[in-house]
Amino acid sequence: MVGGVALLVALLGWVALFSPLLGLRADQVRVVGASELVSTDQLDAATAAYVGVPLARLDTVALRDRLLTVPGVRDVRIMRDWPHGLLVTVTPRSPVAAVPVDGGFALLDSEGVKLTTAPQAPDGLPVVSVPGNDARTLQTVLTVLHALPTELAAQVSAVSANTQDTVALTLTDGVSVEWGSAESSALKAAVLTTLRADPNLGDARVIDVSAPGMPVVH
Repeated sequence: MVGGVALLVALLGWVALFSPLLGLRADQVRVVGASELVSTDQLDAATAAYVGVPLARLDTVALRDRLLTVPGVRDVRIMRDWPHGLLVTVTPRSPVAAVPVDGGFALLDSEGVKLTTAPQAPDGLPVVSVPGNDARTLQTVLTVLHALPTELAAQVSAVSANTQDTVALTLTDGVSVEWGSAESSALKAAVLTTLRADPNLGDARVIDVSAPGMPVVH
């Protein structure tokens, strides 16, 4: 009796860990969340190397690391879908700015990762100008853009900065916003939104929120 139980346990262990009966099947891999800037072909190629591997032995950590190398992928979550599948949930990177480069515009996310190059700046994506594409100043601009509420971000058509402390926004209606540094961006955004909603300031062409406790409008 004991020997039979041991044999059954050993058989079940072999089926789970080594038998192709519970191996990953290519048609059972589901990828969700990928955007148009993420190559589904590259995602499929990354998972293809694991086809046939029993799910119990499939190294999801290594697969995740491989998937994170696909351009445009910010994060990945992997769940085994027994008996033969995987659910791969992709969090894509999203462009927040277009930076002029030779041949067009580099589309960058909030971390400065280049997602692709486009011949023209896409509608709704602000064009960023910094001297010599200075990395620190550029990252400050991207930090500011990432901190903007969605409604306010949609109103930004261009951003310029000569230094990390002189970020300036141009809004779609032509209003210029002196932002200053990335410090207190949430407060600056709240102040700017409040000022923009004030009907008495409808003719304002320049709004300075670099010192959000003492904004200046003219």
